[in-house]
Amino acid sequence: MRQRLVYIFAIILLSVSVWAGTPSQIRVAVYPQDAKILLIDSQSKTNILKYRTYFPVMSSQEYTVVLSAKGYYTKTLKVKINKTKINIDEKLEKKWKGMTFVKELPVSGNPKSIMFLNDDLFIANAMTGFGFDLYSIKEMARIKIVNDFSKQYCPISGFVESMVDKEQNEFYVMQLYAYKWHVFDLTTLKYKQSFTAKGNWSKVISKSKKYLFFSNWLSKDIAVYDRFTKKFKQFIKVAGVPRGLAVTSDDMFLYVAIFDGSFIQKIDLSTLKVIKTITLSSGKGNARHLIIDEKHNVMYISDMGKSQIFKFDLATDKVISSVKVYTKPNNIVLSPDLSTLFVACRGPNGPEGYTNKGIEFGRIYAVDTQTMTVDNWVWGKNQPTGLDISPDGKYLMMGNFLDNNIEVYQINYAMLKTKEED
Repeated sequence: MRQRLVYIFAIILLSVSVWAGTPSQIRVAVYPQDAKILLIDSQSKTNILKYRTYFPVMSSQEYTVVLSAKGYYTKTLKVKINKTKINIDEKLEKKWKGMTFVKELPVSGNPKSIMFLNDDLFIANAMTGFGFDLYSIKEMARIKIVNDFSKQYCPISGFVESMVDKEQNEFYVMQLYAYKWHVFDLTTLKYKQSFTAKGNWSKVISKSKKYLFFSNWLSKDIAVYDRFTKKFKQFIKVAGVPRGLAVTSDDMFLYVAIFDGSFIQKIDLSTLKVIKTITLSSGKGNARHLIIDEKHNVMYISDMGKSQIFKFDLATDKVISSVKVYTKPNNIVLSPDLSTLFVACRGPNGPEGYTNKGIEFGRIYAVDTQTMTVDNWVWGKNQPTGLDISPDGKYLMMGNFLDNNIEVYQINYAMLKTKEED
């Protein structure tokens, strides 16, 4: 009799378990971290969750997650519990009118860089994908994944940086792991041919009137090509790992950001030799991206190691001013009217390096170029890296490297200096 009762009780417990679902856990990480997290079940029972802390839930059930914070728009999510652990990483959008979120677009694999080809089309290079993704700003959509132009090279990943050459009516895409750069027609977007990139791990491409320049990460040199024949000319050895490149408007000098420290090098383009090494700031740093404002004869430099942006006078080769931003600033882009420098800050690395999600989302900063002060910023997601602005200055495209997406923001320049609403 006793055994029979135990058996019946076990059947009842099993039935209840099947009906109610099995135990699972949910964890929510939201930015800002002081946001309120509400978890509401199907019977409207509400629990307050702690940031990045697991909370027991029942599987095969749907929950509502409500995220809210002062100065941010509230976000509501519907979550179906379909596995043992559910991890949600989310962000809230500020009620600031300077930059307004428009849309999220997919990327085929870790967007390393973003570049506009014309007023409508832009591309995202897929570091772990097998080509690049093509988008239309008018359609606000991805219209093609370009990964079929070469049976030899497309199966290899490592698409990192690109450059438009309007005079040649071409654009170039750098493929790190294949040691190649690929040439496409700027009008038809058709593939033309590929060239071997001299040096080891070519990343950034820049140009003068006569030459193309490639910064080589592992061989620590700059490869020089004839722009018109595409023939390799020579290497220029530099003092460390070269990253960003920028040619002056008078076509006399090439500046190179040296990632090993907080310094840049200046190359005379008449001799193709390094003539000067310029320290940006004392101590350890990582000079990364260079961008020139030709009208005001200044250059902006991101330093990942120091979390700083430097404004540099090209006439005197001296730092004019600098501004502190968030952790690990990488790509920067100027607004067409030159009033604002937008900065992608990657945020802290993950516990096992930058290829893993970090402990906090990244940010996008808007910096006033006249005063070199921060107007405001918005949250990115996991490692915002790629960055470009539409030719009309209306939209900012930001690629989250570890989320495989692009976030589109609309810019209201008249509101950039305002603060978010309560």
